[in-house]
Amino acid sequence: MINQSALCKLITVDGRNTVNLKDNGFLYCNGFIMAECDYNMDKVISKLFRVRALKAGKEFKPEQTADLSKMLEATGEIPALKTDYMRQSGDITGCVFKIGDNYYTYNKIFIDVFEDVTYTAVIDGEKATLRAHWGGKLIGIVLNMRIYGADIKMEMQKLGA
Repeated sequence: MINQSALCKLITVDGRNTVNLKDNGFLYCNGFIMAECDYNMDKVISKLFRVRALKAGKEFKPEQTADLSKMLEATGEIPALKTDYMRQSGDITGCVFKIGDNYYTYNKIFIDVFEDVTYTAVIDGEKATLRAHWGGKLIGIVLNMRIYGADIKMEMQKLGA
């Protein structure tokens, strides 16, 4: 499910707050994460109004919208296993996932948005788009920070991952 407090931390005044309204909810995207939200997420909706990503009126009106359907389409999903390990890069903490034969990192602040989910990924060259599922339904997408090769594989094997 979506952790509203964690998602609200990502919604900023100067952020790329794209909102795609649907009948039963809305998609929020900031360029690095996409989250499927419903209209009872009061904290998220309130924050979107405060940063002027949504306008009030007869109906909600997004300041910025886009067709996110291509982002939702995927073929070749494979299981993604979240490990117990993290990697630090400057001031960013990355959660390490094993996907296929490689390890990928995803910014922890984006991973914290999703709770009690299962993960799959779609690999496209050096990129692995992480997909969060809850109750059998896709609820989010996260773009990876980087791929790690042999150096992290050996390190993870030594740690017993």
